[in-house]
Amino acid sequence: MQTISVITPSYNQGEYLEQTIASVLSQEGEFRVDYVIMDGGSTDASVDVIKKYDAMLKNGERQVGCRGISFRWSSEKDKGQVDAINKGFREASGSVVAWLNSDDCYVPGALQAVADLFAGHPEIDVVYGDTQYVDSAGEPLFDRRSVPFVRMYLLRGLGVQQPSVFFRKSVIERIGFLDESLSFVFDNDYWIRMVQAGCRCHHIEKILSRYRFHDKAKTYDSSALLPEMLTVVKRYGDRDDLAAAYGKACYDYARACGMGPLRAHETLLDKARFNVDGFTREDVAALFEGMCGAVYQYADHSYARAQFRTARHVIRAAFKRYPRCITHARLLGLYMKCMLGPQSVALLKNLKRRG
Repeated sequence: MQTISVITPSYNQGEYLEQTIASVLSQEGEFRVDYVIMDGGSTDASVDVIKKYDAMLKNGERQVGCRGISFRWSSEKDKGQVDAINKGFREASGSVVAWLNSDDCYVPGALQAVADLFAGHPEIDVVYGDTQYVDSAGEPLFDRRSVPFVRMYLLRGLGVQQPSVFFRKSVIERIGFLDESLSFVFDNDYWIRMVQAGCRCHHIEKILSRYRFHDKAKTYDSSALLPEMLTVVKRYGDRDDLAAAYGKACYDYARACGMGPLRAHETLLDKARFNVDGFTREDVAALFEGMCGAVYQYADHSYARAQFRTARHVIRAAFKRYPRCITHARLLGLYMKCMLGPQSVALLKNLKRRG
């Protein structure tokens, strides 16, 4: 029978923590739960919430729907989230391990689906599923499917949904603990290390968790995580990966903040206080290519919605501010399409086919 260790790093998120704990303890099925909460010395109601569930379990006041629950916790000053998770990993007694942040939740049936998969496939090292994004009140926003555990996708910012990832404890013995020098992208760094170590991964076509999307979330502002993201990409990837990852960051930031891609590019670098001292000329060229890619994606999005004037304006602004953008073949090609218009483009395609 599988024992699943769940680690929850906690610090001053008492308003969400109770839902997180309840989502773990309410899991039903043929497995055991080893639940470890590592609180960083919270000064809000977090410790009271933890003590409440600890007492309920000890007094038999909490109904248990699985084969048993081990509930352990500590509250003391730590070095941050990654340190707390690593401490939890060291405490874990289960053969399967995961971490669930103190503002996220598991959906009913999640742990049984994971336990069944690991029990039936001893060759699998990592199991991951999909995630539902919810707002601060827990109301559904949208569902997000995890991308495949493929190195290229991970390097280029197409992330796996962290709350829905589970792995054998032997993976920790194989690749080590989370990198405590990172604060934002330590999870993606860990997934890349898993892939590079040859871990066998399996995707469950099922929502396993709910990720709470709110303005206090640690990864809410992509400008804060940009330097770390680029560091990790440089650590494992190549020039194309760096360009693609930065381009996606610019585009996502532009869309999220309601600004154009050029402003997003300049704002990201300014807010992140990012400098290129440790970058080679080739790296800097890759960032420029990524910015061009963001402009292309933004303009192409407008073109596809028949917003031709917006598309032309975005590309023309890029050409004016950064003249080298005109050497970006796809961007130049899209600009020509915008100038000609869809009817002329269709006519030229028909003539080409006939010729």
